[in-house]
Parts: sequence; C-alpha cells; structure tokens
Amino acid sequence: TLAYDRYICLKEGQYKIVIRYLSRATNSTLIKLNGTRVAGAHHDHSNYSSNTHMDILQLVRGDLIQIYDEIHGGVWSHFYIEKI
Repeated sequence: TLAYDRYICLKEGQYKIVIRYLSRATNSTLIKLNGTRVAGAHHDHSNYSSNTHMDILQLVRGDLIQIYDEIHGGVWSHFYIEKI
C-alpha cells in the first residue's frame, strides 16, 4: 500500500520490483528496504536513454520500500511491484 513517499508491504512473500525510466549520463536509481539500500543502478550513457531496473525481494508484513532516483523531470517513468 502507498504511504506518502514509500510503500508498505501488507503480505509476506517474494516481490518483483520494476522501475522504467529515462536517464542521462551519471544518473542512478536506488531501491531501499526499511531505509537501507538493497539495490541500485548507475548509468554511463552519453545521451538520454530508456532503462529498466528490476529486482526480486523477499518482504515481510510491515517492510517499507522506497525508490530514489534522478529521473529526467519525472517524465517517462513507471514503477510497479508485483507479488510472485
């Protein structure tokens, strides 16, 4: 469920987290679990490019997921979590 700037896990299980975004040189994305960085990606493209960052995490009820990034103006971005 959505909670301001984070998502709260309501059911324990494995979850696929996918972020699709437009990036430029030196941009990065981070996935944080309970405030700790658990995954990230850094891009060295010389121009803008479309990227996808995907990770699978084991979550328990009450875990907090946060996404941090340097998305190009917040456009061309998409984020979702899917229980697998």
